[in-house]
Amino acid sequence: MLSYDFTKPGLNVAGGHVEPFLYNDLPATSIPVQFDAKNFKSNGTLGVWLVHRHNGDGLRSDVVPFTTK
Repeated sequence: MLSYDFTKPGLNVAGGHVEPFLYNDLPATSIPVQFDAKNFKSNGTLGVWLVHRHNGDGLRSDVVPFTTK
């Protein structure tokens, strides 16, 4: 059985924003990431899925894998 506690994320990319949160898809844009190793491991987090909402025929999403040592 898979489970995930969304109240205790391993990675948080909201940057203090409430939904809907988004970031400008520009070369100089950075995305803040808050990391919690305990929650990352207990949730089985693998990474972040970035969705590019305004790409026409090009790349529409990226999977950004994260690992812990």
